[in-house]
Amino acid sequence: MALDSGVGPPPNDPTIIARDVFARQLQQWTRSRAPRWIHAAMTVTRSAALDDTRRIFLDSGGLVAWLAYSLATQGEAHFAGRRQQHDIIRKFTTLPLGNRVGTARYLARISLSPEVVKAITLIRRKLEDEGRQSHDKLVFLSNYLGRSP
Repeated sequence: MALDSGVGPPPNDPTIIARDVFARQLQQWTRSRAPRWIHAAMTVTRSAALDDTRRIFLDSGGLVAWLAYSLATQGEAHFAGRRQQHDIIRKFTTLPLGNRVGTARYLARISLSPEVVKAITLIRRKLEDEGRQSHDKLVFLSNYLGRSP
């Protein structure tokens, strides 16, 4: 019988369980391109309340943490354990702010394969390009309507 040393989080800690779900999204990356919904999800995240988990992950962990959270929550694929993953994430989003910030910061520091780093770099560029295009459209419309953006 193993004795619990009392060091570290308990094995059923919801923060650790959720952190592993999010990290797995990046560590088991198999995508060849960015999800179609990425720009829309980023737009929603940027306008979300500061205590919204999506926003916390973006603000505290950057694109890597936000992407891990988004892939875990936005995916539509059916897989064994999907319901359990959904329940883990739902519980995680009710945890205190510090738990969610800490998880986002943890995800920002995890080691990623070169393929994942390359994919995230491409996603970052795509989001920046789409953001620039949206801004350019806003400036054009504002100039056309005679208003400043």
